[in-house]
Amino acid sequence: MKPVATFRHHWAKETFFEAHAPTKSQIGDTVRALRKKRGLTQRELANVLAVSQSNLSEIESGKASLSAEQFIVLLKYFNVPATVFEPTLADEGGTIQKALAAHGAYNLVEDPSILPSERLAQVETVIREVLVEGGPARSLTALAPVLFQNIDKINFTRLYARIRDLNLDLRFLWLLDNVLEAFRLEKEATNDRKLLLAITKAENVLQRHRITANLKTPPPKIGLNGALEEDSLDQSFASNQSVKEVRQKSSSISRHWGILTTLQPQDFAHTLSESRHADTH
Repeated sequence: MKPVATFRHHWAKETFFEAHAPTKSQIGDTVRALRKKRGLTQRELANVLAVSQSNLSEIESGKASLSAEQFIVLLKYFNVPATVFEPTLADEGGTIQKALAAHGAYNLVEDPSILPSERLAQVETVIREVLVEGGPARSLTALAPVLFQNIDKINFTRLYARIRDLNLDLRFLWLLDNVLEAFRLEKEATNDRKLLLAITKAENVLQRHRITANLKTPPPKIGLNGALEEDSLDQSFASNQSVKEVRQKSSSISRHWGILTTLQPQDFAHTLSESRHADTH
């Protein structure tokens, strides 16, 4: 099999990839992101690539790379262009943060050197991308003001359908429950009649779509040990002890949906308040 370094010149423009060749770590991050977006396990993707699960694990952790043939199989299977492995596209944290700020998360600081992403022009796409990535925390909590500011613009039926295609139904319901609780906390903290009416309106719309999504979503799966199968929001835990600590600190909402995170409804409420105050200055 040809090594990746040789195959690199067949991706696109040779001069570009000679200057911007992705590292093993960047390749691994992209492979993992593609797998998670499709809702595949490591074993399932390993079968597609005809490698062992341990080999795929090494690829995703940046300890090994893909052969030329495996690259071709991967691109065809996920139906993506080779430029998806471009280093600047492998980490879109700044681009997503800019999109979140543009869609209502006014508390986030935009980097003026980053151009707006045409792909993230639709608010539904931004919400979906943040849920797929599962972090960082500031992006997840920023979805509270984004939902609030765009409550009349979001096509929730289309958004849920796309999220369900990615097997992220539970993350979506986890998000809605946290934002609904954030709305409740914000209502308790203000006497501003205009704000109360706006929050109540957003709350009613979100609650209606939450009920619809809940009816269509299968309950969290139960593992062989009788416990809920957990979905960690792209966090790497060093040991079983750290997983246990996160579990102990998780909210009732997170425990209900089997989401492994320390994020609390208060974090979403805080971001909602921060964004509102930033918008008035």
